[in-house]
Amino acid sequence: MKQSFLIECPRILKEGLLANQSALESFQSLNFFKQRSISNYVMNADNEKERTQRLNEVLKKLKETQGFSRI
Repeated sequence: MKQSFLIECPRILKEGLLANQSALESFQSLNFFKQRSISNYVMNADNEKERTQRLNEVLKKLKETQGFSRI
């Protein structure tokens, strides 16, 4: 599947998305501002542990909502 991100995706987020097809499809369906908001939310964590927790939270929501309209 072609990787199309509207933003420059940080490595940790990109790897998480590529490992989960349904989360990737949901993320790709989002507009630029939603993608950027999610990226900032993950990357602005104070430490690596919190960043990983936020990434897992985002991936879970992306899988569940299939469109992520509630973020």
